Amino acid sequence: MGTILVCVVRDFFPFLTWKHAWIEDFLHSRTQKVVLEGQSSSWAPVSSGVPQGSVLGPLLFLLYINDLPDCVTSSTTRLFADDTVIYRRITSHGDADALQSDINALQQWTDTWLMQFNASKCQVLRVTLKRKPVQTSYTISGQALEEVDLAKLLGVDIDSKLTFNNLAMARYIVSYRISRY
Repeated sequence: MGTILVCVVRDFFPFLTWKHAWIEDFLHSRTQKVVLEGQSSSWAPVSSGVPQGSVLGPLLFLLYINDLPDCVTSSTTRLFADDTVIYRRITSHGDADALQSDINALQQWTDTWLMQFNASKCQVLRVTLKRKPVQTSYTISGQALEEVDLAKLLGVDIDSKLTFNNLAMARYIVSYRISRY
């Protein structure tokens, strides 16, 4: 990813020409070792990724994934740091097929840019009040996505009926604990 990231910075951010060599130095010729219970491994080269714990790392990651939503044609995509959300209104099987097509486009983007979604962390949340919503399953990388009744988005629990009961309960518990002191 390091070499690709340098190319992304050069191609899409030409106004940073004076920083290209600096960014390249930041990403190349890095090594790491593991320390566990006082024992150290040998130093090994790091061939991809950005240094974790660095100030520049998250910015470079955002530059790298900046065009991810562009591959989606009929759904809405939102990026939040390293989380991606895709959604669309589903009123027919054609709508569901269009959403799956956009999920496939996201997967193709990750294949092209040498990244991957963790399918075990991907979920489907149907937000509806309909008694018989359109039922379909979605996949990414050939794996069926888990369907849930409650999902967390930016720290907020969202349920399939948008009742926010868990949020209300959490606020009640916090206010109760504060009022006891």
